[in-house]
Amino acid sequence: IDPAVMRPGRTSRVLVYDLPRDASERREIIQIYLDEYGIEIDDLEEAAKKVDELTGDEIRQVFWSLKFEEKTKATINDIKSKIKEITRKRELYSAGFEGSPED
Repeated sequence: IDPAVMRPGRTSRVLVYDLPRDASERREIIQIYLDEYGIEIDDLEEAAKKVDELTGDEIRQVFWSLKFEEKTKATINDIKSKIKEITRKRELYSAGFEGSPED
């Protein structure tokens, strides 16, 4: 977070969102978005293992991207590809990259 945002008087609260704690929480998050976006995957357990370093919102982005591509059936390779895109964007922003994520 930019230190200027954290100066006194700028915020009244800081909320910290941890990563999902275990595979059970990740499966639950994945299932929510599979149902919401009408996507089927071949292996929920394996998908939960692949998203182990993603936040809940990044998990949502994985499945939103698949929905945006009009996928109704996703493979583990599809999921791994989306994870790679999302972690690349995270790394660019963390490094202070200026511009849109698509640049």
